[in-house]
Amino acid sequence: MDQVTTTFSLGSVIGLLLSTSVVTAVINQGLGWLRDARRDRASNLGAARHQAAHLATALEAYAFDCEYSIAELEMWESSRGAAGSLIDDLPELPVLPHADWKALDAGIVSEYLTLFSELRSINRGVSFAQNVMVEGDIYGRDGIMANALGSMGYKALRIAMLARKKYKLPSFKVRGFVIDRLKRNYEAAQTRFRPES
Repeated sequence: MDQVTTTFSLGSVIGLLLSTSVVTAVINQGLGWLRDARRDRASNLGAARHQAAHLATALEAYAFDCEYSIAELEMWESSRGAAGSLIDDLPELPVLPHADWKALDAGIVSEYLTLFSELRSINRGVSFAQNVMVEGDIYGRDGIMANALGSMGYKALRIAMLARKKYKLPSFKVRGFVIDRLKRNYEAAQTRFRPES
């Protein structure tokens, strides 16, 4: 057998070491970027879930306030003022001053922020109704208030449920009568306030 003799020059050894070092550095840098990206993604997801949890619980509390106000108004109407209370204003929407809106899904944020415009519009409509309709008329002033409360509460509850689903938060069991009362008044509001064709 013939022996093959390989000779290495100092230049070829240095070239081999340099190319190996460059490849190793590129691989290490790439792995570092991937590791950082995964860590940032996990951190962003955690921040989004945190914000979604705050948003969902605040909107659920708002929906309960609306439902309670409807119950008070219905009690006031059915007892002819002997029980319950006459509701003059819709509850204020919860404001989350320290929220990082960029962390949340844009669709959910858009629906939440749109509620503020809807509340302003509904408040103006209710205010008009309070000025021109007879107090105690279930189909007039008080019916409009109940429908407005149902509309805002139902929408808030729907957005809260979307946030819980999107960010895989634990579900929150809302009692059926709460949803029924909000939904009944929401649907009545859709019929009442729908523009004529």
